[in-house]
Amino acid sequence: MASKYYNYMLPGLMALLMFLSNFLSTDLFRTDVQSFSVWFLISLFVFVCGWLTLKNFSWILGGKIIFTVSIGMIVIGLVLVVLFRDYFNVSNPIAENLILYSLRNIMLGGMGLFGLTVAEVIRIQKEEKELIGSFEHKKTEFASENEKMMELLISEAKLKAEKIVFEAEKRAAEIKEKSNLVENKLKELILLEKDLVRKYEEEEKKELGNK
Repeated sequence: MASKYYNYMLPGLMALLMFLSNFLSTDLFRTDVQSFSVWFLISLFVFVCGWLTLKNFSWILGGKIIFTVSIGMIVIGLVLVVLFRDYFNVSNPIAENLILYSLRNIMLGGMGLFGLTVAEVIRIQKEEKELIGSFEHKKTEFASENEKMMELLISEAKLKAEKIVFEAEKRAAEIKEKSNLVENKLKELILLEKDLVRKYEEEEKKELGNK
């Protein structure tokens, strides 16, 4: 609960600065350097308050808060000037003086919105850089993963090719072995046939000799 109220300290400080600005002269650009310096400092503080408001609120909510504070301070300033005309040395026509006092608060409210907007632009640019960096990192990781996958596929293809070659060589060796076995069998049959033919011829010669 305390942190919630703490978040509204900056808008409260901004409202206080706007309220105090009513006690300064409406002539912002007169030759009095001291008066202009005070205005510059007040504008700078309001700008910083608008900048820091983004840390506690979103850009839309912060803008609404600053706008509400500006409108509220304009109304309070006008009521203050009307009730204490003598103190603020407001003479006729009073409408012109009220406009000048209103423009003062409008200008300060604009400085607060400007600070809020600048902070939001910087935040967006920072997020954009982080997003681009994250995208580049993921792109590099994706490329690295693709490269690893390609290497894995190439390795698997090599293993399959080696396995196919090994199976082919094994099959060829088996076929060659069977071929050699068949060839040896044929040679044995041929030799056996020659022996039988030779024995048959010898037996015929013996029978012819006996006759």
